[in-house]
Amino acid sequence: RVTNGVWPFPDTAEVQRLAGPTRVETAVEASRVSFADGAADAVVLARADDFADALAGGPLAVRAGGPVLLSGSDALPPATAAEIERVLGADGTVYLLGGTAALSTNVADAVRETGYEPVRLGGATRFETAAVVARDGLGGPDGVVVADGMTFADAVVAAPVAGASGAALLLSEGGVLPEATADYLADHPGATVTTIGAAASSAVTDPAAARVDGSVTGDLGVDVAAAFFADADTVGIARDDVFADALTAGAVLGADAGPVLLVAPDGVPDVVATHLAATADRLRLVRLFGGTAALSDAVAAQVQQILQGSGDR
Repeated sequence: RVTNGVWPFPDTAEVQRLAGPTRVETAVEASRVSFADGAADAVVLARADDFADALAGGPLAVRAGGPVLLSGSDALPPATAAEIERVLGADGTVYLLGGTAALSTNVADAVRETGYEPVRLGGATRFETAAVVARDGLGGPDGVVVADGMTFADAVVAAPVAGASGAALLLSEGGVLPEATADYLADHPGATVTTIGAAASSAVTDPAAARVDGSVTGDLGVDVAAAFFADADTVGIARDDVFADALTAGAVLGADAGPVLLVAPDGVPDVVATHLAATADRLRLVRLFGGTAALSDAVAAQVQQILQGSGDR
């Protein structure tokens, strides 16, 4: 086979680890791999220690043409400040996700010291923040993806779907639709709606909504991969018990038009392994997000073994 004039093909997909000593540096490394110096049009800055206001940031980063970077609530890490200065062009924008309780005025002032004026997208709740991002950051796109905002797992799996399709990511409150999300949907009656996860699928009553709830294989990430990324040649893998690396992955994979799969820090679940094996013939790049404390060497070795064991390509 010949694709894009490249020959020969590697026997297996490249397994690439994007990692730093902390979640902040992992986000920086993902940015460095994705964007040359001055090549980004924007940076989306999210709080590093709480996912609430950060969940809607992935699709914004894809649309705006930049990475998601992480910050402390009250101080901008030096590594993040340096990456803002490296990655942004002269007219770049730094979006702050959430109100001052999420990213304080100190963080905004530190962004100004890098030479950029911050643009804050935030509401009183995570649900309002997501709606503000959809309305003011994305300009009210034609598509909406809804995922549960009370935990991070459904939303980080949903982020590449929204990012790759140009949709906004809105949040349910478990199986209930909060006022901010309901109001946004009411204000955009022509938007196509997709729900990701059982909670959001229960919250959204629109009969026209497309729904992926994890019931096909028992793993939401795998079901999302099959439903929306059937031809993807890139996949991201992040740990399933901490949000930060998966949040970073969502922005990168939204731009790469590939899924994010969640695994345990020390092993790949059987359903994910089965999916990787079944799609190995078309995969060219598998990105692991986080260092060995996040995804152990055993996970990397297992992924490599799955790909190598898939047969001749």
